[in-house]
Amino acid sequence: MPRPLIHPDLIRLRDKYPASRCLRDEWPKIKRLIADGKTDEAEAFIKSCIASDPRLRVRNKVVLASRAGRREFLRAQREAEI
Repeated sequence: MPRPLIHPDLIRLRDKYPASRCLRDEWPKIKRLIADGKTDEAEAFIKSCIASDPRLRVRNKVVLASRAGRREFLRAQREAEI
């Protein structure tokens, strides 16, 4: 049985706010908002959930910083190979 396609806006929000993966209790509500076409409301809801939990705020910052470091490393790696 093929897996159902994930809405592109859901993927974009999950990538933009990596700590949103920890919102397991709220994820069905986020999916419902996106399915109803309320992407802006879903994004605001994710932001408010992350802002209300200090642990998630820190986790989001760490993930984004490591992602930026990985991009710089890979860019430098590609330039070194040339």
